[in-house]
Amino acid sequence: MKSRKLPGDVAVWALILAELSVFGILFIVFVVVAKNHPQMFEQGKQSLHKFSGFIETLSLISSSFFVAFSLKLLRLNKHRQAAIFIIVAMASAAIYLFLKLSEYQLLFEQGYDIDTNVFYTLYFLLTGFHWLHVVVGFIVLLYMMKQSYADKFQGEDIRLAESGASYWHMVDIVWIILFPLVYVLP
Repeated sequence: MKSRKLPGDVAVWALILAELSVFGILFIVFVVVAKNHPQMFEQGKQSLHKFSGFIETLSLISSSFFVAFSLKLLRLNKHRQAAIFIIVAMASAAIYLFLKLSEYQLLFEQGYDIDTNVFYTLYFLLTGFHWLHVVVGFIVLLYMMKQSYADKFQGEDIRLAESGASYWHMVDIVWIILFPLVYVLP
């Protein structure tokens, strides 16, 4: 029986665990403060654009699917096809980046910003921190696409691509928790 190894590099997994710890702490702070200010948080959530958040969720989930499929293609030494799926993943991620900035702009136009109250402070902190992670992930995907297109992944050694994909999936998982916590749940 072949033993399964952790995909990618151990250092990337250490980074992923550190990032998940930071997000976990921020989620706990959000929940605790929400329990102490339920009316403020309910009013704040009413001002958010849930449909936009839902589309952002779909774009990140879709992007993760395309990244996972690109890894499958890399394992089959179909590098150029994998590059195409990474491009599609990046296009899907770009939808998230654009929609999130549009959402921020709408909130700013309505007079909400990081100083409005503690709900908006935590909202902009959580979603802004996540947005930055998506930008970093986008850059990682761009690098993966270039390496894949140039046939830089040799044989079965695709640890670099696995590391990038693992980071990208972490970003996606964080949003899957963040979206219902901040936008939906009472």
